[in-house]
Amino acid sequence: MPRTTLIGVADEKLRVPAADVPVLQRLAGLSNASAKALAEAVAQHTAVSRAHLIAEMSEGSGQPRDVVEPILNTALSIEQLRSASGWTVEEVQRRLENADRVPGKTRAERRALVGRVAALLGHRSLRLLSSAYFTMLANERTFRSAEIQTEVRPVFIEGENEPGAVLVVHQLEIAFHRRPSGEVRTDIFALDDGDLNLLAEAVQSARKRASATRKMLGPAGVPFALPLDSEGEE
Repeated sequence: MPRTTLIGVADEKLRVPAADVPVLQRLAGLSNASAKALAEAVAQHTAVSRAHLIAEMSEGSGQPRDVVEPILNTALSIEQLRSASGWTVEEVQRRLENADRVPGKTRAERRALVGRVAALLGHRSLRLLSSAYFTMLANERTFRSAEIQTEVRPVFIEGENEPGAVLVVHQLEIAFHRRPSGEVRTDIFALDDGDLNLLAEAVQSARKRASATRKMLGPAGVPFALPLDSEGEE
């Protein structure tokens, strides 16, 4: 998931975390055509869907998803910082040129990279998606993924060496983003068949409520943001 890539306030110099340096290096290494296509996809995107935007950026630039997604994550983080600080794109661009650890051996290389970053910023699609993304992640725990493992376990009673019965146990493993660190944590829950039914009913009920809400609000023409709907979240 996106981190706050550049941490600072108006009177402090920005610094790029080490983990984000390779992402910027990858952006710097793209062809001019690919970099332009990435920016055009962001500028033209209207669905407010992270998965759709990644697909459009990937298709337009000819770059695989694992190249595009980290670049989008970085752009989302910088856009969040820009919005929170009240900076214009030009102001962010100036600060980036003077930030610590921005890749580039020469001033010209740094300026060219910063120009590519700036081309991704300020667009309505990214502003909406960034706001939705970080609003979602503002929760103490934000769902990431789930898996269910099913096991058969013997049941013994005292004094007997042979199992008197067997128990089917479902282990529900839920991974989630934990606030404020953003780290991914995992909790495991044991369920029996009846619990699975209750869980399925709860999910189905939520899906019906979501569908009804969309139908009710649909005539208003306001799009529904899907900021966490891509596979392979990090």
